[in-house]
Amino acid sequence: MAANQARQNAVRFSAVEDVKMDGLLFSHSVLQKELGFRPDQIDYLFAFPGGKVFEVIFTTFALFEQCLKRFKERNDCAPLKVFSINALTQPQKRWMNVSMFNEYVQSADIITWLNQFCVVSHWERVRDADGVKNGYFKALVSLKRDRATEELRHIPSTIRLGGATGTVFYVGQPRRCRKCNLEGHLAKDCTAPFCTKCRNTGHEAEDCVAEKTCNLCGSTEHEFKNCPSSYAFKIKATRLEPPFTPPESRGRSRKDVEEEEEELIRLGLEEERLALQPGLS
Repeated sequence: MAANQARQNAVRFSAVEDVKMDGLLFSHSVLQKELGFRPDQIDYLFAFPGGKVFEVIFTTFALFEQCLKRFKERNDCAPLKVFSINALTQPQKRWMNVSMFNEYVQSADIITWLNQFCVVSHWERVRDADGVKNGYFKALVSLKRDRATEELRHIPSTIRLGGATGTVFYVGQPRRCRKCNLEGHLAKDCTAPFCTKCRNTGHEAEDCVAEKTCNLCGSTEHEFKNCPSSYAFKIKATRLEPPFTPPESRGRSRKDVEEEEEELIRLGLEEERLALQPGLS
């Protein structure tokens, strides 16, 4: 393996007490019996000389995550308690594909929506062989962790911005119902009551008492069309500013605009950066 090649779905078990075992015993007693994995779910098992260190490569990212979770839940039981575990894969990093078949939806708004769940470090628009935009995007993101459980916060598979709907996919994304957001079934088999107004389960639209929520930033004080975090709102606010008003007295300072331009440049959104500048179309 090249030195700079990332390990995929890999964990390392290290004995913290004076215990030794061979690879087959480790597989049977730890991986299969205590952690509940089958041999066909394990791609590689490396047993290092000395019988105290083992590296396991799982066949999928989901199994890798299950291993970390199960070990944390059961590590007070023998023989798990004599081992420590380290993830050799960076679980937060993901390449993801986004599809949005609506020419009016801006990249900046999709990134704002994604930032609720992750940090976007790279963004690019996909074009076909002729250079024509096709509604697909690629992004490199770092998932955030839940502060209470320390588990990764996965991104919903469906993105809604105003009346536009798109999809999000990445390796290791839990398979969830687009309707109720629970695992174990698909939307076509979902029997939960669903409200088309607040997009939550448990009641129908006629019984909904929830306030309207912005599906870009989650605020109940406005809808998407009036969201101050939206690309359209920022462009409108910038172009409405008097040309000779000192930056300090405007709603958004020169520093705010410059910082936003730097972020758009970092993500490769040149068209959006130019639109922030008054007088440019």
